[in-house]
Amino acid sequence: MVDQPVSARELLERGAYTEAADAFLKVHEYASAARAFVCAKDFHRAAECYDFAQKPLDAARLFMLTKEWERAASLYAKAGDSTRAQLAREQHRKIQESLRADEERHRAPEKKAAPPPPPPEDPFPEGEIWQAMKAGDFIASARIYLKQGGSSGWALLDEARAPEVRQALGETLFQARDYAVAAEAFRKTGEDLRAAQCLSLAGLNGEAADLYMRCGQRILAAQHLEKAQAWEHAADVYRQDHLYLDAARCHERDDDPVRAAASYLKARRPDVALPILQAIPPKHRQFVQCRMLAGKIFFQKGERELALSFLAPLLDMEVRSEEDVEAFYQLAVLYENAGEKETARKLYLQLQTARFGYKDVSTRLQKLEAGAPAHEASKKHAPAAQPPKKAAHPPPAHAAPGPVHSPSPAATPVLAAEADLSPLQDCSLLHSLDLEQLRLLWGAGRTVDLQPGEVFLSAGQPTEALCIVLSGGLTITPDPSDLDLAVGFLGTSDYVGLGCLVQGPPRANALVAQGPTRLLLLPGKNLEALVSGRPDLGMRLFRSVAEQLSQTLMAQQKR
Repeated sequence: MVDQPVSARELLERGAYTEAADAFLKVHEYASAARAFVCAKDFHRAAECYDFAQKPLDAARLFMLTKEWERAASLYAKAGDSTRAQLAREQHRKIQESLRADEERHRAPEKKAAPPPPPPEDPFPEGEIWQAMKAGDFIASARIYLKQGGSSGWALLDEARAPEVRQALGETLFQARDYAVAAEAFRKTGEDLRAAQCLSLAGLNGEAADLYMRCGQRILAAQHLEKAQAWEHAADVYRQDHLYLDAARCHERDDDPVRAAASYLKARRPDVALPILQAIPPKHRQFVQCRMLAGKIFFQKGERELALSFLAPLLDMEVRSEEDVEAFYQLAVLYENAGEKETARKLYLQLQTARFGYKDVSTRLQKLEAGAPAHEASKKHAPAAQPPKKAAHPPPAHAAPGPVHSPSPAATPVLAAEADLSPLQDCSLLHSLDLEQLRLLWGAGRTVDLQPGEVFLSAGQPTEALCIVLSGGLTITPDPSDLDLAVGFLGTSDYVGLGCLVQGPPRANALVAQGPTRLLLLPGKNLEALVSGRPDLGMRLFRSVAEQLSQTLMAQQKR
């Protein structure tokens, strides 16, 4: 038994292929026997040996050569290649139909044969490579393709008109490893998943991700977006599927430590989020945001002293842009909530110097000086001339927000002489107007009272009025039924609705009242009538609007 394989190989070297194959069979080396039978051009026995060797694809290809379509189809199906199995079954069906037709002709020779129907038009073009594809021998067609130099793939695709021809061409190009053209052939037959696999093999990861997304394979799409280094897009897909750890990994590679830490927090891994935030150097563009987020985490963990020491380097930061102003404000609020009243007061004073009238800084300073709790700072600006008027059928606080708030029924005119104009004085949009001009502006508008959870403006709805928050606040959210998805907040003296002045696009998010809220609505038509009669007021107002838009544009360019 030991010398038998050696003897078989010697027979191979002498060209005695059939004898070598028989020798291999005696020692059960079926794969070697199959190769010997192939050399002897005994494809049927070679196929049988490959079948015994548990190599169904090799066996199926040889059965295709011997036109044993049924066995080839069975083996292709066993190997999971449904496309080639279907082609083999189609060939077997054609042979069976031809045999049945011959039997029918022999059974009734006396009947006058009907004229044969015209042969169906062959969808395969003329040529050696097309005939190999038509026979289902994609290895042979791939060899012909490569022999031609492999440069005619797109030309062949133009010739392939029928779906079955494109399918066969795709298989040929796949065997020839011309994956890019194979992907296009599969895509034209509607096989997006096969096309995506070919694009992936071709290294076209962005296009593969797009096709995987269309096929519903979101994880594969995200993985290919990572390969294409589209980190932010990949992180968005992972986050939508609640795979926060994968999203965090993408944000880290995108050098976005704030969003990476936020994703780790979503995954309840603060132990991983904190080291990322702590490792950010001072020169990093997100250094301030990282320190702020780390400070909040330390406060939530009850480590107050550690949080304060971690926030201490931010006390000396310079306020240069709109983002710096907001970060400085949030830092002051953090110190105020932590009970560091004196530090918070100094920060608010610096903020007043850099940006007078920013948000509710003046009110917070007054409350700190009076020793009042910080959470009552926003109540000072509530108009005292009239009690709030309840909106018709207000929704309960726990209910889903209703339709957009209509300002007409609940709008309440308030005389300018009776009004508390301090929210307008603190509004950054109106900081250049004097007291008389603010009274004129107040007289052009109406106040609106909102109940907790009431929707003031729905997503996609154009703004028809400039709105200024007099008291309370509004939550900015893409989904009014889930306020946990909030993307921002508007407090006392904040404004919204510049679109009514400059014909801006509709809002992408909804505005929902956080609690009892009062707004001043200044319709665009009323403002136009006012500024047409008072050019000095209009000049100051629209100059301020231009400054706000310019600052917003600069902030977006920096991001």
